[in-house]
Amino acid sequence: MTQAAGNEGGRWRRAIRAGLRAIGTGGRGAEAPRTVAALNKAMFDSVADGILSLDVMGRVTFINRAGERLSGWSEREILGLAGAELFPFVARLPREGDGVAPQRVEAVLRPRHRDAAPIPIEVVPAPIVEGRRVS
Repeated sequence: MTQAAGNEGGRWRRAIRAGLRAIGTGGRGAEAPRTVAALNKAMFDSVADGILSLDVMGRVTFINRAGERLSGWSEREILGLAGAELFPFVARLPREGDGVAPQRVEAVLRPRHRDAAPIPIEVVPAPIVEGRRVS
């Protein structure tokens, strides 16, 4: 899920530079994450757009900080839950084969808190392909 935000490109570039510095130090630098997973989480959390990841069964496997802020759900609360139940727009995404079609879709995010206003978003599905399988 995405929402337009100022200086989004600058934040992304800074996250990539930080990640490259950490990789370049071989994990010995003071700023270096301890694992590749920590580096990936730090990079995704620095992106201004909400990022939601689902497994092939449609269960939530990741949501970044922007996604938490927009939706009102914390990653801890929703890991393993059905994405379409929390985010109904997921069930309406166009399908292609066994996964979602990589096609931009306009949708409305209804935050968890009832008093929060619905947020128009643009969903950009990007199936993760490992080898020849969508994972």
